[in-house]
Amino acid sequence: RKIPKLKKRKCRREDLLWVKK
Repeated sequence: RKIPKLKKRKCRREDLLWVKK
């Protein structure tokens, strides 16, 4: 699931975790 809101976050590593989920 691609979440643009998470991508806007400064934590890019967390964004990768979200995408892996």
